[in-house]
Amino acid sequence: MISAARPQGVRRGISLRLKLTLWMLAISVVIQTMVATLLLIYQKNSLQEFFDDRISTRSQRAAAAVVESGDRLTDSDMAVLAEKSPQFVGFERFVVSLYTKDGEVLASSVPRASTTDGTTLIGKLSPAGRYVGRATVPALVSEDNSGGWGRIVAQRLRAGDGNQYVLLFAATDTRYEAMMNLSMTAVWIAIPTGVLATGVAGWLIGGLAVAPLRQLARVANSLAPDSEEPDFDPPRAPPEIAALERDLQETRSKLRQAFHAQERFISNVAHELKTPIAVLLTEAETLPKNNLPAAERVVKSAAEEMERLGRMVESFLTLTRVRGGQALAHPEPCSMNEVVMASVESCRIMARQFGVLLSPELAESDPMVAGEFPLLTSMVDNLVRNAVRFSPKGEAIVVRVSGGDAECEITVRDAGPGVPAELMDTLFDRFVQGPGESVRGRGHGLGLSIAQGIAELHAGRIAVQNNADRGCEFTVRLPRLKDH
Repeated sequence: MISAARPQGVRRGISLRLKLTLWMLAISVVIQTMVATLLLIYQKNSLQEFFDDRISTRSQRAAAAVVESGDRLTDSDMAVLAEKSPQFVGFERFVVSLYTKDGEVLASSVPRASTTDGTTLIGKLSPAGRYVGRATVPALVSEDNSGGWGRIVAQRLRAGDGNQYVLLFAATDTRYEAMMNLSMTAVWIAIPTGVLATGVAGWLIGGLAVAPLRQLARVANSLAPDSEEPDFDPPRAPPEIAALERDLQETRSKLRQAFHAQERFISNVAHELKTPIAVLLTEAETLPKNNLPAAERVVKSAAEEMERLGRMVESFLTLTRVRGGQALAHPEPCSMNEVVMASVESCRIMARQFGVLLSPELAESDPMVAGEFPLLTSMVDNLVRNAVRFSPKGEAIVVRVSGGDAECEITVRDAGPGVPAELMDTLFDRFVQGPGESVRGRGHGLGLSIAQGIAELHAGRIAVQNNADRGCEFTVRLPRLKDH
């Protein structure tokens, strides 16, 4: 059973559920702030346009009086105009003032010192001689409008007497301020409420999101090869989680296969180690004390069994090295023609025992590879010995060397039954062996794995394919030294 304990030295971080909640909160704050800002801008512009339009309409009567009377208008006339201006919600108090073109007050509905400075007002006029907006008007100062802010219409007029004047029509703007304050209050209430709601929703959604992970954790904890099937219901899980669960199940299946392969390997190793000892003991018990030829036979048998046992142990050591991620200790230029010939010579006795021929075909331009000669020879040895075991008597095994510009190839071709389709994907795994009735000789399922590991250690690769007629072909591709 895989332990669920936290490894020593691993720090516990923020939970995934909390991270999801915090991310949703952050996104919510950004979105709500942007939306609230846009709404406030829209609200402000809409209210400005609304109140500007209304006060412009109400200033038309005062403008008509100025055009008609000009400088004959008095403070009393201005007060009457302000008093008779149509009332509108938000415009409770009005100020009407008339200025000369130089900014001097001619007439005003309020004390002249309480109206807007004429020079400042004229400076606000556009080239067309008009200004509509907000400004401070001292006469509008009150308890509910301490700053004296008002909405004003200022425009340049030409009266019937031919002179130019500037008319100011102003009104209190408390309703606009109240509506904007109300909008701001709504925003300040809506944003925290929305963030709180998002936090609650994020926490609930985070809980739903991590719930399948807890199920997967139970599945992962049950990945022992000998455990029973985990209690998990893929159809009710989200598609992504179901796919991950299937991957975990496949991993569990591979672990089980590896576990069984390891069991078989241990059994084979026990048998392989026990067989030479049993042979030696049997031969020793039957050895006549005075029979020299029999003693020689025992010595020869013991030497063969010990040599075979030594090769198996050497295979273990080589596999440990090439699969352990160790780099090449002393790489040097190696002739692939020499590697192949050394391997052919090493395997010739075994080939003779199995009644097959070894046919080397060397490259005309001897390709060179950076590596270790013994390892490269071992790689080819394992491919040739594998071919010998599966080749019928009287057939030839072709070991060919060829060189390209960037790579060189070593091809080992046999005339055996070929690789079964079900073994193609796992042929180079450890302890994988063909059907027992097809294997000649005692192997232990490590040769091809060792060969592939040595090829990868030299930045190369091995491919296998079945021939169209019979047998199969292993091809090793290694990077070629360009300076040789």
